[in-house]
Formats: sequence, C-alpha cells, structure tokens
Amino acid sequence: MYEPVESPVENILHPKVKHNPLLKYPRVASHQPIGTVEKYPYVLMTSTVAEHWCGGSSTRNIPWLNELVPEPVIEIPEALARKLKVKTGDRVKVSSARGELLVKAVVTPRMQTLQADGREVTVVWMPYNWGYRGLSTGPSVNHLTIDALDPGAGTQESKACLVNVVKFPESGAPSDAQGGKA
Repeated sequence: MYEPVESPVENILHPKVKHNPLLKYPRVASHQPIGTVEKYPYVLMTSTVAEHWCGGSSTRNIPWLNELVPEPVIEIPEALARKLKVKTGDRVKVSSARGELLVKAVVTPRMQTLQADGREVTVVWMPYNWGYRGLSTGPSVNHLTIDALDPGAGTQESKACLVNVVKFPESGAPSDAQGGKA
C-alpha cells in the first residue's frame, strides 16, 4: 500500500518510497505540478451528489434537480470553519497546485479532522458534477485534481489531492482560465 502522489503524511509501510513506483502519471509537468502539504494543507476528497449523475451534463439540464442542488460547494469541518472564520454560504477560494475555484462553503459536522501519522489531517469535500454547460453551471473540481493513476486498476487519484481553502474576498479573485467563475 502506498500513499497518493499528494499526501499530507509519510508512507509508514514504505518509508523510503514517497508513492507507488509503478504509478501511471501521464502528466505534463508544466500543467500538472505536484503540491506540497506546506502550501496546500488540506486533503480534498471528491465524489458525486445523488441529484446529478457523473459530470452532470444531462442532469444539470433538468430544472427540478437544479433546484435541489443548484451549484457546487465545498464541505468543510466545523473546526476549519472556525479557523477560517467561515460560515455556511460564505464564498471561499479552493486552490491546488493546478488551479483554483471560487465556491460556497457548507460547514458540517460530517467532516472531521483525522489523526494520521501523529498529526491532524483536515479533509474537505467537493462534488465533481459541474461544468461550463447546462442550466446549472459552475466550476469543475477537475481544475484542482491530479491525473495520477493506480498502476493496477487505472483508477484516478482524483479523490485524493492537496488543497488550500481561504475565505473570499480576502483571497483575491481567481482567474477564469482556471475555472474561477462560480
């Protein structure tokens, strides 16, 4: 077992190996830089929401589904919300080594700070169901994720990458080229 390319902790099973040496990483270094925990202290986890399938290209064109979940958000733990002075509905800038997005925060007790390798690891969550077309548009979380692949199954590491979260407007406006419109 190996840690993802971007991990907040060292690999305790293989301490001399940062990540899987057989990792498939079809990156263009200038477009897919690797972030460090010093600059991006939080782990981003992505998944879907029940109301929008896959990338949402068909379901985001159904008005009643858009009423239920109209835009992408980031769920953050209560402890992080207190630290950032963020409450539900506030806009935050989420950034990785590859891009940045502006989205609303949802403060929730579902997200908890974890203990890993003797340190606190804060996990945040975002859905991957948005894009630039449809009745409900929004920034794609793919602007943040990494394109490394598991060597066995070919599964993307897009569910594990490092990010930073700061309250907006203190964070400055993200650029449109990196998916910054919310």
